[in-house]
Amino acid sequence: MKLVSFQKLGRNRDHPRLWLESQRLDALGFSAGTPLLIRPFNRGIRLIPAQRASNHVSHRIFGGRKRPIIDIENKTALGFLIDYSELKLTARFGEIEILPSIRGFHIARGFAARPPFRTLEVFCGGGTLSAALAQSTNFSLVAGLEIEPKFADVWQRAHPEAVLYQTDLRLIHPSEVPGHDVLIASIPCTSHSTLGRAKKSLAGKPELGDTGDLFLSVAHLIAHHLPAACIFENVPAFANSLACQSLVNHLKKLGYSVFETILDPLNEWNEPQDRRRWIAVATLKPGFQIKAHVCRSIPGLAVF
Repeated sequence: MKLVSFQKLGRNRDHPRLWLESQRLDALGFSAGTPLLIRPFNRGIRLIPAQRASNHVSHRIFGGRKRPIIDIENKTALGFLIDYSELKLTARFGEIEILPSIRGFHIARGFAARPPFRTLEVFCGGGTLSAALAQSTNFSLVAGLEIEPKFADVWQRAHPEAVLYQTDLRLIHPSEVPGHDVLIASIPCTSHSTLGRAKKSLAGKPELGDTGDLFLSVAHLIAHHLPAACIFENVPAFANSLACQSLVNHLKKLGYSVFETILDPLNEWNEPQDRRRWIAVATLKPGFQIKAHVCRSIPGLAVF
């Protein structure tokens, strides 16, 4: 028998806390009252039964039976694991291994990311988003994904050092995309815009359009790589769609802090066009916000 559990490292006041509760611990040699020895192991710790130890398996009564509980608040022992937001506990007979989960490892890597940030653009089009980031030395474009050959060619000419995947995102496994710190995506809006829904008879059901379900593949990609930050843009109507709400909710459950806004270039910073856009930025570190800076008029410059 093997018991596998994924969970966050909790806290009790200033101390990290690890908790595992299962009736199956009885069959694995960790019955209530069993002394526990804690040893360093790889990037984590290993628990083994011992005749003499300061930690013991506790319990509580459930359904008239004792349910064993592993409850560790040893700051020194758990110090190996405090940098990881999620742990994997694997219990076999006579031992319990506690290591960072793959997800926890990727999240910790995201927190440690430093410029230049490896950047992936999906739904590249002509490369408007990547063109903006390319102006900064803080970003290094490693790859892009675009299904339309004419747009893929334009993007590749602009970024010859990056890899261009010319395919439908739904047809590629996330492991085939290189690791990245930042993901940028202009999710196709044709199923979510007012005009697009009217043309395709998608009133109330944009997710059923030919591109309306692409948010699912984006969510899958993010869950696999867990980049430090994700940047999205779309039409304002996307903000109220099931696709957007599902994507944002999924990101929050993965541990992201999500900032959403509708940018109004004409009224917010005097841009001579009124194309409003929904923008969302998801970051593993909370606190990110977008603030528009109004451009003052320059004498002699005509704004149309």
